[in-house]
Amino acid sequence: MALVGAMVTSALPTIRIGQYHRRAFPGRDLLDALEILARLVESREEGKPGYTALELSKMARCDLNTSTRLIGRLDALGWIGRLEDPRMPRYVLVANPNHITVTMLFDQFVIERDELAYQYVTSRRSIAPR
Repeated sequence: MALVGAMVTSALPTIRIGQYHRRAFPGRDLLDALEILARLVESREEGKPGYTALELSKMARCDLNTSTRLIGRLDALGWIGRLEDPRMPRYVLVANPNHITVTMLFDQFVIERDELAYQYVTSRRSIAPR
């Protein structure tokens, strides 16, 4: 019982600030990216000035490292933009959400094209006649 109490006590700071450390699973990046995009769509529709990485992390219920990595990828795609704020940078949706397709999201957050190409070449070599 003391061990359970110690585990809960050690987890309290991360729970308090909304840091979630979920187990990795296939498609997790896709779900987290969708949640981040959904929050930014809502923000845009409500005329809000976007959200910080920490706020998006809490909303997506993922850890800050994951949300920061996904925000970086979304930013690199030109779908979101970073606004400099005196306190902390904020992120806003800059792409038209109607132009972001499921295929585009799947390609960015599920399929690893380099790995697919490698696996294809490797498999072709293993079945090629000698």
